[in-house]
Amino acid sequence: MTARLLQAFQRRWIHAYPYHSQENAVCCSRASESCRSTPLHLGLEKNMNDSTPKQSTVGWNLLFAAWVVATGATLASLFLSEVVGIPVCTLCWYQRIALYPQVVILGLALFPYDPKALRPAAVLTGVGGAIALFQLLLVAGIIPESAQPCAQGIPCGKTFFSLFGFLNIPMMSLLTFTLIGFLLYFVWRK
Repeated sequence: MTARLLQAFQRRWIHAYPYHSQENAVCCSRASESCRSTPLHLGLEKNMNDSTPKQSTVGWNLLFAAWVVATGATLASLFLSEVVGIPVCTLCWYQRIALYPQVVILGLALFPYDPKALRPAAVLTGVGGAIALFQLLLVAGIIPESAQPCAQGIPCGKTFFSLFGFLNIPMMSLLTFTLIGFLLYFVWRK
């Protein structure tokens, strides 16, 4: 009876944690105390002979990097608008709406590591990147001013801040969404 329960537990454990290998199931069947403290039980490596980190660790690091980028961009946008006093146009607000939730979504996906959070984060990244591209083309004059959604108030086609003479806020926003998108893509590939 105990052996059947142990086998059922092992099957469930391996099904729930795909990186949990067959060698570990054999190790579990021995039920020795020294076996229970191995890195396999802690989920730190694929197997004892493999010195490379497992794929979920690489994915976690990439997801953490995406979270750092989203958090840094959020803090930078708040600093530029609230401390420096740069006015925020309608398209900038839409980009912020796409960026700010990613800090929470990606942060929650880190503990415990959950790559399922890539879907909403990827959608927000795509929407924010498309809006940033539209605003960048608007600032460059490629899109006519008649297509501006910011008819009243703060104009969307004008930049109020430029870093190094060419890096304006819509360009920084597009670079941020592009970097987050690449990181999320590589997390998905891992």
